[in-house]
Amino acid sequence: MSTILDFDAIQARLTADPDTSAFFNEIGPARDMNPVETGAAMPALFFYPGFIDADPLGDGSVRQRIINTVVFDIVCKVTDLNTAVGHLRDAMLGWEMDSVHGPFQLAAKGYMQNQACGVI
Repeated sequence: MSTILDFDAIQARLTADPDTSAFFNEIGPARDMNPVETGAAMPALFFYPGFIDADPLGDGSVRQRIINTVVFDIVCKVTDLNTAVGHLRDAMLGWEMDSVHGPFQLAAKGYMQNQACGVI
């Protein structure tokens, strides 16, 4: 597995998914995130790299598995949160970004509370 996440590919995946792109008014990396000044900007979805973890080194015949996480910040009304999470999960879980990354899955571990349910 690679230690590099392709955030352009992640954004392309999210914007290509018809349900996700129709639901969110804005999708992009967190570096582009601006304060939500009006309700017209919501719902919005922003993402950034989370923690990097690694399995122990193999015996020489197996490479070390590196685990990257992506954190997604959803900005929406509370009443829209379950729908927003559902669209995000449908678009991302099981998707393989490229041939050197495994499919995205829900993180089962994390160093902070918000990372415990991030996508890896």
